[in-house]
Amino acid sequence: MKDAGKRQRIIDSAIAVFAKKGFYKTTVSEIASSAKVADGTIYLYFKSKEDILITLFEEKMSGFLQILKTELKEVEDCSKKLRLFILSYFKNIINNRDLAEVLTIELRQSHKFMKDYKNPYFHDYLQFIEGLILEGQKAGVYNNQLPAKMVARFIFGALDEITLRFSLQSKKWSIDDAPGQIFSLLCQGLCIDKNSA
Repeated sequence: MKDAGKRQRIIDSAIAVFAKKGFYKTTVSEIASSAKVADGTIYLYFKSKEDILITLFEEKMSGFLQILKTELKEVEDCSKKLRLFILSYFKNIINNRDLAEVLTIELRQSHKFMKDYKNPYFHDYLQFIEGLILEGQKAGVYNNQLPAKMVARFIFGALDEITLRFSLQSKKWSIDDAPGQIFSLLCQGLCIDKNSA
């Protein structure tokens, strides 16, 4: 009989080992050792090392989306929703540095993930961001001349790039100011409004 706690321990151990050694250099034996289970136990829950990687992506992405939907459910103001989304994203990154590294660096090393995996959870994530933009456009807050899909990709790209830098830099590098700066850039742009001067 499968043990949900043991399965979660394997996933959490895989995140830690992938972040420390890299996806390709990590062996199933090392994940098993970190999770304090026998090597063969891994295969009761996962088909392969790549299966562990994809599973942890799916579960963490799905969990993060649920958190976002819960946090933003009662918020009506479009701009507040977008700001809270960005804040929640970075809070999740800061609190899960190993996971951030795995999702931004190690996941890209998986041939199966990048080429063969359909990635429905990433699609749901982009659709969630797109929904925030569409809501703002309908309310007359955001420029409706900009395709919401493109803006969603732009936001994802900005967040992903900051996360990548955070993952690659030393522990001393801070992203405390990033949420406000990104929100300001998205909502106010680069150009100075000369009429308000």
